Amino acid sequence: MRSSDDDIVEGIVSYYGIECGVPNTTIYVQCDIIEVGAIKVIDGEIKEEFQSLVSIESQLPEVITNLTGITQSDLLNQPEIDEVIVKFVSFVDELPLVA
Repeated sequence: MRSSDDDIVEGIVSYYGIECGVPNTTIYVQCDIIEVGAIKVIDGEIKEEFQSLVSIESQLPEVITNLTGITQSDLLNQPEIDEVIVKFVSFVDELPLVA
């Protein structure tokens, strides 16, 4: 990592797509990660990208499909979150995360 204010630091910029369902009868909130993505920025340039949809057990709410364009069928046959996280950690390597 560079220390000069004029230099651009190296890092990973990440995002997570999360769907949440809130049942009307309780205060319990269930959330599932449906997408994980990141870009690797080195010397101010995007060097690599990571993106993966994630399989979920629950039904994807229509409001999430309307918001993201991701459908239940898009999530079929996708890796489970445990597998995606292993790949994500490998992608990140030792670079800092920037959110």
